Amino acid sequence: MQDEKIKHQIRILDDVQAELLEEYVKNKKHEIWGDTPVGDIAELGLIAEELGEAMHNIRKLGTKDDLAIECADIIIRAINFMSRKDILLGEALFKAHQKNKERSRKGLMIFEPIHDGSLGAFNRG
Repeated sequence: MQDEKIKHQIRILDDVQAELLEEYVKNKKHEIWGDTPVGDIAELGLIAEELGEAMHNIRKLGTKDDLAIECADIIIRAINFMSRKDILLGEALFKAHQKNKERSRKGLMIFEPIHDGSLGAFNRG
């Protein structure tokens, strides 16, 4: 039963990926990067740029709707990158989720708010 549910969820994610890929190819965005490490790094840089925009929204106390759009842009750009690299979203997400569930939390960096509102880090271990 659980396996069927997971397979169904993976199919949904793969359908979303296919729909985004269609738009990505229609607008010839996939051709910009080529198949080189430099192109990969440049496209990943756009994901980082979207992340920066989300962080900027938080610093400027932007709206939740604006933040949601920035987060969605991060996801869309990551999915497009995965498509260009022939990585299936559903399968990769499932494997990453399983790995995260199974690994120990020992040694992870934990961030906690400090009294001035900034973040402090300590190694949990």
